[in-house]
Amino acid sequence: MSSPASPSPSPSAVPPPSPASQNTAIWWILGIVGGGVVILALCGLVFTSYIARQVRVKEAGKQVEISTPVGQIQVNKGGPHDTGLPIYPGASALESDGANIQITAAEGTQVGVAAAKYFTSDPLDKVAAWYSERLGPEFSRETPGRGSSRIQRVEASDADVAFVSQNGDRVRVVGLKKRPGGVEIDLARVGQQEAQ
Repeated sequence: MSSPASPSPSPSAVPPPSPASQNTAIWWILGIVGGGVVILALCGLVFTSYIARQVRVKEAGKQVEISTPVGQIQVNKGGPHDTGLPIYPGASALESDGANIQITAAEGTQVGVAAAKYFTSDPLDKVAAWYSERLGPEFSRETPGRGSSRIQRVEASDADVAFVSQNGDRVRVVGLKKRPGGVEIDLARVGQQEAQ
């Protein structure tokens, strides 16, 4: 007897891919992604190590200086402050409240914040008149209670009298506050330091 002939596979029928070849592709993709993550992590460590070696920090008392490849930051608390504003004659410094932060870019541009507080036993009207004569026409006398935004930006909003100068990105403020026994004088500069 003859056995029935088995049907021969048609040339257009392709067997489905085996599950093993799909798993291999997934492992290759995961391997490439994992290798990329490892390379990025190593590059980050090398960059961080380079920056860490280039940064220098010097500390002396209440002064800190940080030098980096892109510039320098200086912080001075409790010493002389470079506000560029006149100090009322006979006023005593309240050192614990003053600070000077100066940022210098690699090309030499300087910007920062300087603030200092002083106290005098003279009356507010006398101190205000002295500053009015000394500061010049670029300063305007303002009363903070009227909501001057320039004063609020440099936190002199609680002053009884304020003299404000805004020239480009630089703001200078003299704030005068009545205190028991005299007047507190707040001097502040925000922005680029004036050329000496």
